[in-house]
Amino acid sequence: MYVPKIFSPPSPDHIRKYIEENEFATLIGISNGNLIGTHIPMQLKGDDLVGHISVANHQKDCFTQDEEMLAIFMEHHAYVSSSWYDHINVPTWNYIAVHIYGKPDLLNEEEKLKSLESLVERYESQSSQPFHMSQMPDRDLKAQLRGIVAFKLKISRIEASWKMSQNRNDRDYNTIISRLRERGDQLSITIAEEMEGLRD
Repeated sequence: MYVPKIFSPPSPDHIRKYIEENEFATLIGISNGNLIGTHIPMQLKGDDLVGHISVANHQKDCFTQDEEMLAIFMEHHAYVSSSWYDHINVPTWNYIAVHIYGKPDLLNEEEKLKSLESLVERYESQSSQPFHMSQMPDRDLKAQLRGIVAFKLKISRIEASWKMSQNRNDRDYNTIISRLRERGDQLSITIAEEMEGLRD
């Protein structure tokens, strides 16, 4: 990913926090010479990314090849109008994007179950009546586990872009924040809040 130095992430902690708060990724690999992508939740576990796909998904063939895969996390973005500047310029887009590269390893049955329990607990915690994997009958659970392939990406490198108008003067920077807030949609507000945290 092309990342000009001025758009580098503020810190490694920002990258980890972003992934942990936005765990739905696009996983890309090469299977039999063809690019293939899947949209799945993936969780950071130490220095690995953990996820699973359907056993019917042809992307599972990528897991047995000694090739890197790419997980893309990109949840936050907003259009920036050129009319917001104090001079003539082109419109642009502010965004956060994280690319994680790594080679996959298949999880064994115990690791697969633990990864699912972790994922379910993470999101069921927000429910008024949380579901627990232990509530599933053993036969049904085993059938579900047979239907997926669980894996981890052993992270080899991370690329991240925090493109937040850092190249603009203070007047334009503050105007962009104001206009994003005026627009009112959640993505624009999220980018405005991120910008406020970068240049207090």
